[in-house]
Amino acid sequence: MYPTLQLGPLALPTGPLTLILGFWLFLASGARRAAHKGLDGDHVYNAGFYAVLAGLIGGRIVHALRYWDAYAAQPMLLLSLNPGALAATEAIAIAAFAAWLYLRRHGVPLASLFDALAPGAALALALADLGQFLSGDAFGMPTSVPWAVTLWGADRHPAPLYQMAAELAIAAWLWRPRRPGRNAGWAATECLFLYSSSRLFLDAFRADVFLLPGGLRGTQVLGLIGGLIALALAYLQAGTGDPAPEAGANL
Repeated sequence: MYPTLQLGPLALPTGPLTLILGFWLFLASGARRAAHKGLDGDHVYNAGFYAVLAGLIGGRIVHALRYWDAYAAQPMLLLSLNPGALAATEAIAIAAFAAWLYLRRHGVPLASLFDALAPGAALALALADLGQFLSGDAFGMPTSVPWAVTLWGADRHPAPLYQMAAELAIAAWLWRPRRPGRNAGWAATECLFLYSSSRLFLDAFRADVFLLPGGLRGTQVLGLIGGLIALALAYLQAGTGDPAPEAGANL
């Protein structure tokens, strides 16, 4: 694998690098598509900024509370640049809540905005999976297929690349010219359904998944739940008559 990218004297970790690149593309794509839908693209950048700021601060505070003795002994750890010193799940939740507060305060229609963000989200997820493959943080089940990669002493499915290919296909599907008359939120619902379905099927090739009681793969269960939610949303959207304005151009 390639956990670092060497640029002269600099050794850049590929995982965080692809995450940063993916997040920037997510915001840039979302802002451009939002503008084509008649929304203010600056709201995408602003919400992203507040989300990152709140997530970093909140995730560090939760991590400090969780390991209070270590932080009490060395208070400067609060300023550490180590991304591992964040409570990841809580940081994501806090970031999402901060973005929601900003968008609600400015009256941004969420369904139309989510439509604008959907293709960029699929692309950002693809880059994140590429980073996980390069760093070796995600890995597949042992296999003898010709395209297997050697990792942790075994030939394995390049599972993150399978997922990355699916997400690139989802992005391409969402970037296609839209049919007129679709209700607001339809593209976001498509993204949720396609992504959830891909996790439901492709996570069978992954070895780095958490297991639920009975040996069920947690990410596949979440994929099934996400797919069912998307189908329910599609049913509700099909019964409304409030079509969203369509983008005049695609990124």
